[in-house]
Amino acid sequence: MAIDEQKLRRSLHDRLEAALGADEAALLMDYLPPVGWADVATQRDLNGLRAEVKHGFAMADTKIDALRTEFRGEIKDLKSSLLMWLMPTIIGSMAISVALARLA
Repeated sequence: MAIDEQKLRRSLHDRLEAALGADEAALLMDYLPPVGWADVATQRDLNGLRAEVKHGFAMADTKIDALRTEFRGEIKDLKSSLLMWLMPTIIGSMAISVALARLA
């Protein structure tokens, strides 16, 4: 708070105290913001912030959905690839086992 603002607040308090009394002056001064009015958030400020936050969450949700779709596609591709190599390996292993059993 600037020195001039402090002086202004003190002057206002003194005038209120002279006109209304100490308790009433203190009560009214408590209702003033502790900083300048330029530093107080307005309803419009809060609504703008709310809109920005909602937009940010919507963008994050969209990105998460895109990543989920991409991840599922990659898993599907890997599963197909794994099955393509796993089945011949199992069949080959079984054939070798049968051949070794017949030789013994």
